[in-house]
Amino acid sequence: GSMDYSLSPSSIPHVQSITVYPGSTLVISSAIAGNPKIIDDGGTITFASGSSGSNITLNVESGTVNVDSSSVTFTQVNVTSSSAVLAINGLSSYSLSNVSVSGGEIELNDSSLSRFSGNVNSGSVVLNDGSSMTVSNLNFEVVVNGGSTISLAGNYNSGSSVVMGTGTGNTVLVSTSAANSDLAISGLAQGDQIGVVGSTVSSATYTNSSGSGSVSLTTANGTVYKYTGVSYASDVPSGTSTVTATNGSAAVICFLANSMIRTPEGDRAVEEIRIGNEVS
Repeated sequence: GSMDYSLSPSSIPHVQSITVYPGSTLVISSAIAGNPKIIDDGGTITFASGSSGSNITLNVESGTVNVDSSSVTFTQVNVTSSSAVLAINGLSSYSLSNVSVSGGEIELNDSSLSRFSGNVNSGSVVLNDGSSMTVSNLNFEVVVNGGSTISLAGNYNSGSSVVMGTGTGNTVLVSTSAANSDLAISGLAQGDQIGVVGSTVSSATYTNSSGSGSVSLTTANGTVYKYTGVSYASDVPSGTSTVTATNGSAAVICFLANSMIRTPEGDRAVEEIRIGNEVS
């Protein structure tokens, strides 16, 4: 049957290994001594806000692990199945190193990562509720929700993609040093933003033909970054249009309500434009 546990130093001062099975819940609310190995095999584990520890090996084989304390760090993190979730909740400038993901998700919820290193062979990283992170040499899927921001550095490797998900103001900042520009960016919608890391985008030209097309970003120094593997949400007008940056280093790609769009018949409000209308 299911079991609920709460651990503190007074109850178990040194823990070598803990496994939490389906239906069970473990809440850790104080310091963790030694070099423990903690395994989630289908239950729920929470490192609560009062917990701490720096030599923890974490295996998320199934179930959900919540990290609510910035004083908890891991020497190794393994996420090993499609039913496994590691959630970082409400933390700023948190660090995840020596991460191995072979299925499942790493979620950031109202959190920012100052460091992320490791291998994501399958599975995805999901940013929610205004979260942010920087990834070097992307080789996995990143889903951006709720006004979150993904910043990219280095190259784009096989398996890399960015999905602009739910909510408005989702932002992707592309790499200045990528050897190629074949990064797939999907789901760009009204109010989403795309820019260049460390640069000011002066304008962005997007082409949308039946939901797919390209984005071309021009920075203030005249450098152009073009991405051809772009797909658009249904609320984005078809055609080719140039948008001026409105948020420093990020250009608003998809038109906001009440924006005026130039058409052969004159300027019209964006909400009057329908798929198939010609814009100029």
